[in-house]
Amino acid sequence: MLNWARGFCWPHRLAVNKENEAMDRIVFVAMLYLGAAACLLLGSGAAYERIEYRLYAEPATMELADPAKKLVVPEGGYDLTMADVRYVSGASSVVVPQKVLAGPIARQLAAGQKIALFYYTNDPHRVRYPGDELPMPWGWLAGGAVLAGLGAYAHRLLRREGA
Repeated sequence: MLNWARGFCWPHRLAVNKENEAMDRIVFVAMLYLGAAACLLLGSGAAYERIEYRLYAEPATMELADPAKKLVVPEGGYDLTMADVRYVSGASSVVVPQKVLAGPIARQLAAGQKIALFYYTNDPHRVRYPGDELPMPWGWLAGGAVLAGLGAYAHRLLRREGA
């Protein structure tokens, strides 16, 4: 083999890294713990969103707060508009000033249609529409638990070696 190609040969690179083997093991265990922390963080955020939906979401219909006021919807690429809307649910009614509306939703409201949604009672600007899916935290939480277990096992083996 040519000398200049020695650095690109994979088995040769493994032989060179034997002096850094202890550090590579420590980095591997640290990456397992970081992966576990990231998975558990994402899973707990998704679980919080599901719990918040169960506690605070209320079904309602959205309509314009002042139907006499004409809603102007811009056409084109950036078609967000702001309008005062009212959520009507059962016996209650909540007025939300300056709600940001996407183009298709704003067009339906301008046409006089009512839109079914779920709004959060603790923050009326946040809504979910009936077709929206809630995040599923179970895969992230299970992956985080598995990575944490593997990290703990690898850490125990690493300490047993004395590295």
